[in-house]
Amino acid sequence: MQTRGLPLGSKISLIRSKAYLKDNLGAEQQLRDIGFEFDGKAAANNHRFKLVFDALQAYKSVHGDLLIPQPYVISEGDPKFPSHTWGLRLGARVNAIRSQGTFVKVRKGRRGREGEPE
Repeated sequence: MQTRGLPLGSKISLIRSKAYLKDNLGAEQQLRDIGFEFDGKAAANNHRFKLVFDALQAYKSVHGDLLIPQPYVISEGDPKFPSHTWGLRLGARVNAIRSQGTFVKVRKGRRGREGEPE
């Protein structure tokens, strides 16, 4: 199947619609099978959580702790960190987690995680 140039991002809201799923029987299960998230807000939150989680795991493997200074930013091109985390203001994200409960206030299972994010 040719997908080059397909405006997938603009099709996501259509795919999430009840009308699309009603007209395309079996599509919902196929999408669930590949990990598609039907709740756009939850999907975006999970993506941001995974980004921060990956950065925290790398930081801990490099520094041995998670005592991250608030101004800490992952340097562009730093080979000790996954490339998708470069430029992340990790100190600010940790501050938001600690002070506001970002990522963990609603999803209590994320507290104290050491393995894969949920």
